[in-house]
Amino acid sequence: MNAVGPGPNDTGWIDAELRRRLLPRFPMGRLGKPDDAAALVAFLVSDEAG
Repeated sequence: MNAVGPGPNDTGWIDAELRRRLLPRFPMGRLGKPDDAAALVAFLVSDEAG
């Protein structure tokens, strides 16, 4: 079984203040985007994931 818990994603609901508070918590220096989670899900359902 697989699960995806992407955390906060930049889908337009995060205001400037929340973004300022969240960014230091992300090692890559950016919030996730919906395409990030979608790519992971696509991989997990592919034959490559086995």
